[in-house]
Amino acid sequence: MRILFDTSFLVGLDRKKESCVDFMKKFTNDKNEFFISIISVTEILTGAYLQDKEKQKQKLNTAKELLMQFNWIDYDGEIADRGAKIIAQRIRTGNIVDFQDNIILSTFTVNNFDYLVTTNKKHFNLRKNKIISPEELIAENEQNRTA
Repeated sequence: MRILFDTSFLVGLDRKKESCVDFMKKFTNDKNEFFISIISVTEILTGAYLQDKEKQKQKLNTAKELLMQFNWIDYDGEIADRGAKIIAQRIRTGNIVDFQDNIILSTFTVNNFDYLVTTNKKHFNLRKNKIISPEELIAENEQNRTA
């Protein structure tokens, strides 16, 4: 499977959230490819740079170790165009979410990933299918194995 992860999942993984850690243990194998948007890279590094001077170096090292577990998808013209369409649709319907999540959704759509794993599904409500929490994908995978 080709899986794109939202920043919320990465934050959960960094904070050792059980569902995120469990997900990585169960899905890290040669059958699955893990991706993140360059937008998520920026968000995670921003969090590290916001730390006070004493903690900043350690937080940056931790952040970089976390990010290196994933393939990075760059922001390009096709993703920008799809992102603009998503943002316009959200503005028209009054369903505004932050710029970053719109670009992550466009990255997911343009690259035709199997799943977008997030701990914040409400920000990705334009695409109901394939947007899934770590717990849901674990359950779906276990159900498929027993079927």
